Amino acid sequence: MRATLTALPVRLVDGKVMQGFIEMLRRDERIGKQIVYSGVARGQARRTAMPSCGLPTGVPGALEFLGIPELYSHQAEALEQLSAGNNLLLATPTASGKTLAYLLALARARDADPDARAIFLYPLKALARDQLTAIRGFFEGLGVLSGGAAEVYDGDTPEAQRRRIRRDPPAVLITNPDMLHLGILPSHETWARFFSKLSLVVIDEAHVYRGIFGAHVHHVLRRLMRLARHHGATPRLVAGTATIGEPQAFIETLSGEPFRVIRDSGAPVAPRHLLFLRPDGVSPYTTATHVVARALRAAHKTIAFTKARRITELIHRWLREQHPELAGRVTSYRSGYLPEERREIERRLFSGELGGVISTSALEAGIDVGGLDVCVLVGYPGSLATSWQRIGRTGRGRKESLAILVAMPDALDQYVVRHPEHFFSGEFERVVLDPENDTIADAHLKIAAAEHSLSPGDIEILAGGQGMGRVRRLEASGGLMRAHEDERWFNLRRRPQRELSLRSSGTPYALLRASDGRLMGTLDEARAWHEGHPGAIYLHGGRSWRVVKLDPEDHQILLEEAKVEYYTQVYARKETEILERAEERP
Repeated sequence: MRATLTALPVRLVDGKVMQGFIEMLRRDERIGKQIVYSGVARGQARRTAMPSCGLPTGVPGALEFLGIPELYSHQAEALEQLSAGNNLLLATPTASGKTLAYLLALARARDADPDARAIFLYPLKALARDQLTAIRGFFEGLGVLSGGAAEVYDGDTPEAQRRRIRRDPPAVLITNPDMLHLGILPSHETWARFFSKLSLVVIDEAHVYRGIFGAHVHHVLRRLMRLARHHGATPRLVAGTATIGEPQAFIETLSGEPFRVIRDSGAPVAPRHLLFLRPDGVSPYTTATHVVARALRAAHKTIAFTKARRITELIHRWLREQHPELAGRVTSYRSGYLPEERREIERRLFSGELGGVISTSALEAGIDVGGLDVCVLVGYPGSLATSWQRIGRTGRGRKESLAILVAMPDALDQYVVRHPEHFFSGEFERVVLDPENDTIADAHLKIAAAEHSLSPGDIEILAGGQGMGRVRRLEASGGLMRAHEDERWFNLRRRPQRELSLRSSGTPYALLRASDGRLMGTLDEARAWHEGHPGAIYLHGGRSWRVVKLDPEDHQILLEEAKVEYYTQVYARKETEILERAEERP
């Protein structure tokens, strides 16, 4: 099956080169016969505008300093909405300039109050540090000393630097929900000067906050808003998300605040070519390895997304073994690597030292790793929203790109490659979270009471109309105490935040090299017994390591290098039993 969608007028860059590479894949005797669909996602010309409310003070000079000639239409609309006093969600594609919209919002706030402060929340440490340079650059363009304009405050920030930041807060505090939960909100009195001037809270990559994690983040945001009001501030919220279904319902559930939503992007998009491959009689992982090798040899900067950390390591290893000339040009990237390893990989990708990377979802967020040409999806990611978020990592600006989906044998993948119209339907899935989960909501109410005693008004901010019922129940069970003859509740426990992980991943295990004790990485507690049991072969950085010892008391796993041609996988059997029939149909 072959179909082509017509592109809107847009200046093409390297169009013939990409088309030539696609024809090369068609002629490849291993790949060509697996191609079952070829299409083109249409491009879009840039659309610009000037906001009717005008630009904040100093912004024209900052834009000129950054080499930005004019605003995209959605950035101008964002400034108008924020100037009107609305909370705002930008539900626009990857690389559409959301960060500039956030900074315009802050510049508008600083027009009203030169001491206005902002919190920029990112779900990943790497993403936070990636954005630090861009934010400082904007302030430098405004003529503000960039060194003190923005700072990262997270688990990797040295303690001496944390003390300095608390003592002299920057205009923009860049952090993540975990540090907000564990380090900033419990010490809000120390941050009183910063909170009293808090005008803006930015929630970037908001679509990441789904499920249990999203439910936790909802309550962290409610705790933040409550404490900001306690210190005399009512911050505006501005958020960004990938294209998702029902974005307004999602962001209002996540934040508990009303929002306006902008979906129509004015950023230019070059055409994106798509190929669907259905391997027949060969492993999809073997096919993906061959496709990545072909792309790298053709000098196309390539990213491949896998659905499992083990597959990430295996494809990296096979590339090194089967194509030794590419060994220095490609690497793997996933959670579990040391922070300095991940930063070095990001730097080498951005600088062009690396031509390709095999990644889990860890590189799905908008970390800038330079211009990418080819995206290989090793299996359908499970949703259209995730698929297009990953594909959006390539072809930024006016450069044509190619996305290749290598289908797995499961039913969902096979449906997608047989119904490519679904891929272009635009019917993006909803992001779901449940803030009313009793366990999570009760835990955060108790934490909020430890941060500052609860009044009926506080309870309304934190938990809405159901909040008082929760408080009465927690009081009856001893989770909260009420002041004598006063409508205020408090928690006698010190730092209950430490007992609650937002990501529910438990205590990680340290991966240590047995020969010298050098730290190699980390492994989630839930995975430790599956991938780190004695005798297991653990894949790391394209090499094989044998587990010598698993120490559950010290949360350590000792490894030794192993030259073996196999890897291990836990054999597990599940049994399902129907306990009750609620409803049935043929």
